[in-house]
Amino acid sequence: MHKNMKKIFKGLVWLLLIACFGFVLLICFYIYMIYGIHASDEGSGGLACEYDRDYRVTKAELYLIQDGKRVITPADPKLCQRSLADFPKY
Repeated sequence: MHKNMKKIFKGLVWLLLIACFGFVLLICFYIYMIYGIHASDEGSGGLACEYDRDYRVTKAELYLIQDGKRVITPADPKLCQRSLADFPKY
């Protein structure tokens, strides 16, 4: 009976290790799909703006995906002008 319990315990440990490995792979896949650069992103881009507490633009950057890399260039902060109605109320 002792040997059977040992086999069952060993099987459960292997199942747990495989489940943990699968979970890690799932998280890695999620990070790649959300934050990674994909072939379909080529040529796309956008404007990134940073604001201070008074909603003044502190930094503006244009980004573009070229050759599978994110190319960032400084932009004119006037491109980021938004009305105060666009910001959340706290």
